[in-house]
Amino acid sequence: AIAHVFDRVWTEADFVAALDRRRHDLILADYTLPSFDGLSALKIAQARAPQIPFILASATLSEEAAIEAMRRGASDFVVKERLRRLPGAVRRALNEAAERSARERAERRLEDINAHLETIIDERTGERDRIWRLSQDLFAVFDLQDRILSANPAWKAVLGWSPAAVEGRANADFKYPADRDIPIRPADQDGDALVDTVVRYSHRDGGYRWIAWRAAAGTMA
Repeated sequence: AIAHVFDRVWTEADFVAALDRRRHDLILADYTLPSFDGLSALKIAQARAPQIPFILASATLSEEAAIEAMRRGASDFVVKERLRRLPGAVRRALNEAAERSARERAERRLEDINAHLETIIDERTGERDRIWRLSQDLFAVFDLQDRILSANPAWKAVLGWSPAAVEGRANADFKYPADRDIPIRPADQDGDALVDTVVRYSHRDGGYRWIAWRAAAGTMA
């Protein structure tokens, strides 16, 4: 047996009032009522409380009418001559509703987690960008051909070159001739190993400065 408390209604106004009065777990509707009908009730339920399972019952429900009811959102239909099917239909509808509710909760939880992660990423990206802009140390991103893909504003203060003047050019263009074969790259491609490399770089005034690089492998987002 399924323990239950039910509201019985006969009119559209009472049906709407019952939906608004409290949360229901299941709607069982007769296909034909004296002043109302099951398909009208289904339409109202789909608009106001689509999460509630809806089962139609009728003594004369044709196959075409049953298919139309299912198409409109009914969970199941039961012919009154076979009311023994009703408990199984009710259990199945309730189980499906519970599974759907659990899935929706999990999806909302996943959305919350993703939103939280996006917030953390945005915060860390903002922090990284501030460090990139404000640091007095040189930062640069090199590609596998040792071209300078991106440079931070400190290049201007330390070497006299604006980021726009060095980006897209070969790293070797700015090295002291004897240092051009000294690679600036990590010990491995996993990004875990950091390697310090000291190289002389040309200043825009024509002189050279010793620059200590610490390199790590990575990819640009």
